[in-house]
Amino acid sequence: MALDPLSIASGIIDLLRIALILAVPLFLASIPVFFFKNRVSKKFSLNWIQSAVLTTYVAVTIILIFLYLWPYCLGFAESIVAHQTPPSMLAMTPADLALAVIFTILKILSSALVLTILLLPLEFFAEFVSDRLKEKKLPAPAKTFIGAYCTSLLVTIIILFVFPWIANGVIYLIYWG
Repeated sequence: MALDPLSIASGIIDLLRIALILAVPLFLASIPVFFFKNRVSKKFSLNWIQSAVLTTYVAVTIILIFLYLWPYCLGFAESIVAHQTPPSMLAMTPADLALAVIFTILKILSSALVLTILLLPLEFFAEFVSDRLKEKKLPAPAKTFIGAYCTSLLVTIIILFVFPWIANGVIYLIYWG
C-alpha cells in the first residue's frame, strides 16, 4: 500500500476532529474547576501547583464517584423495574454492605490519586499553551478552549501512537483496579 497523500490528509483531519470531540467536554469540565482553583488558591493562599493538585484531585474524585456508581444505579433501577430481588444466599448483610462501601470509598480515593498524578503533566502543558497565548488579544474562554484543544490533541497522539494501552489501563483502574 503506497503512501497516498489523500489518505494521509484524511488521517490528519480525523486526528484533529477526534481532538476537537475530546476538547469540548474537557473545556466544559475545566470551567468550574478553574473557578474552584482560583477560589481555593485565594482562600488558602496556595501556589499554582498546590491549588492545581488539590482541585484536580477533587474534580477527578467527583468524576470517579459518578463513573463508578453509574452502573450500580442502572442495575438498581433495572431490578426495581423488573421486580427482581436477589436470592437470600446472595443478599448482603448490613455489615457486608458497610464494608463494601468503605472499600469502595478507599478505592475511589486511591484511584483519584493515581489519575491526578497522571493528569498533572497535561495540566502543565495546558498552562504552557495558555501562557504562550497571553500576548494574543483573545478572551479568556478562547484561551482556555485552545489550551484544552491542544492538550486533547496531545493526549490523542499519545494514546493512538505512543501508548495505546493507556485507555484500557485507565478503564481497568477505575472499575477493577
